[in-house]
Amino acid sequence: MKNLLRNITAVLDALAEEVGNRKCPTAKGLYSFLATYRFISTLHLQADVLPHLARLSKLFQKDDVMFLVIM
Repeated sequence: MKNLLRNITAVLDALAEEVGNRKCPTAKGLYSFLATYRFISTLHLQADVLPHLARLSKLFQKDDVMFLVIM
């Protein structure tokens, strides 16, 4: 998520170029989906939340987890 967030401008530029030069319908669909406020805001949210969820998930996968002691 962080990589996509960091490179979203380049991805959108490349898709716009594909639409302009080759009239690619797949690129047009992707561009229209990725360029929305809803997608960009969700991308920011996931980039902030997913690292914390991954850490929590790894903690719960340990064999010696004591739920009463977890901080």
